[in-house]
Formats: sequence, structure tokens, C-alpha cells
Amino acid sequence: MTTKKITLDELIEQDLLAIPKADMSFMLSEVIGINYKGLGFTGGIYLIRDIESDEIIYVGVSRDIGKRLLTHKSDKKSKGALFYKLTQKGLSDEEVKNYFAYLEVSILLEDRESYQDIIEKYLIEKHKPKYNLEGIQGKRGGTAMELPVKQIVKEYLAGASTRELGEKYNVGYSTITHRLKKEGVQLRGRAECQLIRFTDKATV
Repeated sequence: MTTKKITLDELIEQDLLAIPKADMSFMLSEVIGINYKGLGFTGGIYLIRDIESDEIIYVGVSRDIGKRLLTHKSDKKSKGALFYKLTQKGLSDEEVKNYFAYLEVSILLEDRESYQDIIEKYLIEKHKPKYNLEGIQGKRGGTAMELPVKQIVKEYLAGASTRELGEKYNVGYSTITHRLKKEGVQLRGRAECQLIRFTDKATV
């Protein structure tokens, strides 16, 4: 007897994927350092919700949630940061800071990258957060930004991981993987990735 495989898209469509409850929640305006609430060097998925409209506006995943949230809150130059995205909408720095008092962050602690990717994709497809969809071409509907594929290939070959590139260019790691494969790049295996990380730590 063979078991029929079900795709992630089917799980989403049929609402069959059980997402764990958030481990903690707080306002984005409260984040005061990369180790806020012990989240420095902690992996997981985070959702940012506008409490007035009750709308999930962003879903992200990171190996260092504390650092990533601080980037969202204070980085005015990184295109992947929420601060930058809001200023591009015409809000002043002061207006952005005031808006952060209405944004709630929910954290799902999860260190396993395969689980992170599944949960992140599910939540993005389910909630369609407007600041995830901006600038992403394809079925998610964005048209604003063309990914710099040649630069991504260059950085990957220099040792950057698909996850790091996804965070940098504000797309899912699977999007980066797809683009690399399309360019004929031979993807690294897990063991090779771990060796690169070990080498990087050893040279610090």
C-alpha cells in the first residue's frame, strides 16, 4: 500500500498544517538590543502584526532573531528592514518610530532550518503579509525589484549561505536556491556549509 504524498501548497490550501503557538510576544518598539529577551543568536520565525488593523504585515525567519528585529527597528538603509520600507512609503523617521508602538512581534522558537522554511512559507502564503510581497516577482505578486542574480551568485560562491542571502535581499531562501539552480550553480551540501561556518568562526 502506497501513501499519497501531499505538497506544501495542498497543506496550505486545505489548512492542514498545525503551527505551534507563539513562545513569546512583545511590541517592536520595546526591542532595545540584539539580546532582548534572550533572543540573540536564537533561531526561529517571527510575525509582525499591526494591532490596530489586526493584520500580519511581515513574516520572517532568522538564525539570530534579536539582531534581525533590531535591524527592522533601526536600519534606515537596508532594503530588507521594515524601517526602510516604511520610509519609502513616505513616512518620516518620527512617524515610523511612532508606528512601531502599534506593531506586535510574535516569536516561534525553532532552530531546525527545514522546519523554519516550511513554517515561514506556510505563514506567508496564509497571511500574505504586504511587506513580504513587495518586490518579489512571480506568484506572490511583487513587481518593484529585480533580484541582482549575478551578485547573488558571486556572494554564494564566496561562501554566503542561501539563508543569509535570503535575509539580505528580503526573499525566502527557496527563492535564492531557485535562482542559483537556474544559473547552473552547484549547490553546497550540508556538510560543506557546516565546514564553511566552522572555518569562518576559526578565523575570527
